Amino acid sequence: PAEAEYGRFSQGRANMLLIRLYLHESPDDKSYYTKVETIARELMSSSYGYRLSADYTKMFEIGGQGKSNTEIIWAIPVNTEAVSWNDWHMFVLPTDFADHGMASGYECVNSTWYFYDSFEENDVRKTYLVASYQAQNGDIVDRENPSSHLELGPIPLKYGYDTNVTGNGGKSSIDPIIYRLADVYLTLAEALYLKPGSSAADKEEAMTHINTIRNRAGLDGISNSEVNTEEKFVEILLKERSHELWCENGQYRADLIRFNKFVEHAETVKGTAYANKNKELYPLPLSAINDGKGLVTQNPGY
Repeated sequence: PAEAEYGRFSQGRANMLLIRLYLHESPDDKSYYTKVETIARELMSSSYGYRLSADYTKMFEIGGQGKSNTEIIWAIPVNTEAVSWNDWHMFVLPTDFADHGMASGYECVNSTWYFYDSFEENDVRKTYLVASYQAQNGDIVDRENPSSHLELGPIPLKYGYDTNVTGNGGKSSIDPIIYRLADVYLTLAEALYLKPGSSAADKEEAMTHINTIRNRAGLDGISNSEVNTEEKFVEILLKERSHELWCENGQYRADLIRFNKFVEHAETVKGTAYANKNKELYPLPLSAINDGKGLVTQNPGY
């Protein structure tokens, strides 16, 4: 991986795909956690050359990507003149936004105040969950004066402000990060704690990896005494994964499904009556069913 060209497929990326596959299988066969542990330790070894960045927020700002950022396992290099674009700013910025030298966007995606409130006060990972901004008319839009734009929650900006977006036709020069080493730390923690025959030492090491990620975010570690059941560990793990990896590659959706909490979470956050297990899968396109010539059937519920 250290010799791989930035943005190209590498052994590190291949191993991340294996990890995602094995985690997907883990609810039915816990022995997959042993395979996940092996791959995660390999990715964290010195031979791969990956290291956590010192600054979380800078990783998602202009100049924070590239070969020099050793936390990145795979990112998509942006080319605003070709087809490799990052127009996330346009999708999330409100239609009346006029702040930090940036103009308005399409406002297609919102976060929730439920999610925002789940962060500890000093957690730097919520920096770009924008809870206040200046509108085009000069008003300050925030939680107390949300208008229709922040009624549901803050802006999930994720990436730093990029004043060149307007001149680039809505496209940012910040590379979208798909896989990075912090994910591996949290994944190894999960594998160590939940694998068959997990020992007290395994569980202690698991919390060490979670606390490494928390410390980077400016937070104190969680003591082992606070994690006295597997259920409590899963609760902590899911919260840390959501705080660390929000708006990155759809990770949290897969995490919730893996622990059979997807429907519960939707009901808690949205109060929806439409959540059910069938929604864990997307419907198959009609073309795929037709091409299957009777061997491919639609997913349940669609």
